[in-house]
Amino acid sequence: MTQRGGQNTAALVVDKLRQAIAAEGYEECATFEIGGSPMVHEVWFVNDGIGIPDMTKAVIEALVVDDPSSGGVRISGFAYLVSDAVAEVVKKLSIAALDSSYKPAEYLNFNYLQMVGFGSLDTPRKIDRTFHMFDVGGDGVAEFVHYVQGKVRGWFDRRISVDQLIAIAREPTHQDRFNPSPRLLRGVAVLAVLSARPHQAVDLLDWYLRRGQFGRLDSIDRATLFEQELCNLLPEYSAAKRSN
Repeated sequence: MTQRGGQNTAALVVDKLRQAIAAEGYEECATFEIGGSPMVHEVWFVNDGIGIPDMTKAVIEALVVDDPSSGGVRISGFAYLVSDAVAEVVKKLSIAALDSSYKPAEYLNFNYLQMVGFGSLDTPRKIDRTFHMFDVGGDGVAEFVHYVQGKVRGWFDRRISVDQLIAIAREPTHQDRFNPSPRLLRGVAVLAVLSARPHQAVDLLDWYLRRGQFGRLDSIDRATLFEQELCNLLPEYSAAKRSN
């Protein structure tokens, strides 16, 4: 699987992606780089200008995977709403106060509030959406960038205020038609406190605990402990809870 001068197709595609995504206002970042199979090339991009100033930012992951059957590559895309400010608070919480998707050896690196695969933004959803490049002259990169410009940007734009995020945090997920994302809900509660909206954080967590229903990643014990630890950790939240 080589091209002119013996260059690897995947490496050439990654270079094209870097140039194309940079033109959309993103910078390459290594914050989330986790390694993996030599057949998978991960490239991460961040845009600090999309989101709540000083609180959230837009991150895009491109996975470029060698496809031996075609001699080309497949590109998959994922969008992440990231908050380093929220992550600093989450790091101080016990693992038992978080949802079970957090693993003790890994959770400190999980500073995203929500993520979505590009294909999940399709109607109907196509969760295995990939963009193909059978050679470096293909149009897979252009199709990837088209998603970044359109559906992905729209997804981020619906998450650029605390009010928007509080509303979304109450919504059920695609994976669970009856329950909201426990990761997003916790993150948004923290974000609301950090954004001087502690009463809205109290209302959100009170609503969640009073529902009496939790998805497989959460439980009443985990959610209650989270709320208790937030009281101890963030005085603004504790004060708002007492005055409610």
